[in-house]
Amino acid sequence: MATGRKPMHMPSLRQAIFAAALTSVALVPGTAFAETLSLWARSSSSTAAQHMIDLWNASHDDKIELTTITDNQMVTKLATSVQSGDVPDLISFDLIFMPDFMKAGFLTDLTDTLGADPNQAKVAQAFRDLATYDGRLYGTGFTPDVSILLYNKDIFAKAGLDPEKPPTTIAELQDYANKIHAADPSLYGYYFSGSCGGCNIFTQAPMMWGSGATLLPTSGDAPALDGPGVKEVLTMLKNLW
Repeated sequence: MATGRKPMHMPSLRQAIFAAALTSVALVPGTAFAETLSLWARSSSSTAAQHMIDLWNASHDDKIELTTITDNQMVTKLATSVQSGDVPDLISFDLIFMPDFMKAGFLTDLTDTLGADPNQAKVAQAFRDLATYDGRLYGTGFTPDVSILLYNKDIFAKAGLDPEKPPTTIAELQDYANKIHAADPSLYGYYFSGSCGGCNIFTQAPMMWGSGATLLPTSGDAPALDGPGVKEVLTMLKNLW
């Protein structure tokens, strides 16, 4: 997601805006010469960011320069830069940090700037909602992604499974994983990355949602992690461990 950030108590510094809006050069007024803007992006999204920057730089006098920040260091470095006053012009970080940074006053209000951009009509309302605080817009979608399940057709075939029919339920996923391991004990039939920040939630939450679970409470007294999908997914992981 992309947003605008401003250092607190440092009004003379050029304010940073969240990276998705590459038209943000309009936020630097009174400049008649070409400008170079700094963009911080997480390492996980740096390839996509660099591609878009290259396209922008090839057709604009104002340039954007990318700095890649390790995913789990982004918030720390951002907080340090605010304290030192050495803030980037553009930031691309995880959307989960948007509420805190908006409430803290670190981001630039981009309501008018983004409102004048006709491309905003193509941005999903969900992304606009995530970047809105007190009715004002502080960012926009930049590199949205999805969670997917990959499988190896060759391994499926060797285990006697139909390569053209991947599992469609939690029960089938566990069954296929067991059959793959039984056919070749050197292989584990199911794998997920559990050592990085967010790996578990991005891997397991979609499975729970897809199985009918409710993960977040709908009201103050409503249960969280509710529904059969929660137990089904956790039981599968326990059995496959």
